[in-house]
Amino acid sequence: MNKIDLNMVMLRLGKYGMKLLLVVTMFLSAQQAFSQASSYAFVASTTTWTEITGGTPSTALGDDGTEVVNLPIPFLYNGGLVSQVTISTNGFLRLAGGSIFSSSWTNDLANTARTPVAAPYWDDHHLVAGTGTIQYTVTGVAPSRKFVVQWKDVTTSGSGSSASTTKASFQVALSEGSNVIELIYGPSDAGTFSGSIGLNSAPGGAGNFLSITPGAPATTSSTTAANSIAVPPASGTVYSFTPPSASTITSAASGLWSNPATWTGGAIPNFASTVTIAGGHSITVDLSPTVASLTVGNGTSNDSLLFNGAAVRSLSVNGGITIAANAVM
Repeated sequence: MNKIDLNMVMLRLGKYGMKLLLVVTMFLSAQQAFSQASSYAFVASTTTWTEITGGTPSTALGDDGTEVVNLPIPFLYNGGLVSQVTISTNGFLRLAGGSIFSSSWTNDLANTARTPVAAPYWDDHHLVAGTGTIQYTVTGVAPSRKFVVQWKDVTTSGSGSSASTTKASFQVALSEGSNVIELIYGPSDAGTFSGSIGLNSAPGGAGNFLSITPGAPATTSSTTAANSIAVPPASGTVYSFTPPSASTITSAASGLWSNPATWTGGAIPNFASTVTIAGGHSITVDLSPTVASLTVGNGTSNDSLLFNGAAVRSLSVNGGITIAANAVM
């Protein structure tokens, strides 16, 4: 078998003016991994709201203020190492450093540019100095620490106004080791807002976000983003997101990547999956998935990995790619 050992492979094919793009990331790095925030398991629970004290005050202030922070614990999101986060006064934590995306005050978990975020209550807020605070800290002992960011009494006008009298408090906690993300809620005033709660990841769009609608029970969607949540969850509410466990998945039949019937056990591969296409199967990529590793073919049958020409698709592989004899990629 032929072993591909490249840091990045880019394949461009032109047909009738259309281009297909294959991007393969071969080794886990500090770069953002792509897609599949929707593969996280969601659980709602309750606790006693506990404010963090003695944390580091954030320099994110005012309307649309931000601060880039070096993450002090090892943490993986979608299989990629997160080395920096960006705190926004607009009620979200961007799980990457650098400049914040444009129009950060416009909450939309399905957006293809405003990624990757963990959003306890994303809206057009205002952090009024002397009234509200944002601070962050590390709790616990290695290797089970948590990095916690707390928004306390952020002004929730929905328009960035500092004059509003409605306020909300909430936290994001990133857990070392388990890589669990928690959104934790404190006291909030009732109002008429249009917030978003949940996760998203590049390249955005359907399948690359997990949007939460509060309720009893809270519900999730990876196809329709709830971007008009009027009231944050009740104090003591906790929304937890757990990444998938490592798995080995083999093709069961020819078909679309997005079809559960294509895969053994009916499980569509995610960023924790070791994937094998074998048995004479032809798989067409119609999403932009991420996997841990990829093998195409078993050396005896004619197997292939194809790309749907209806749109630009990307396939990211965090480990290695093996292309067997008689296989086509």
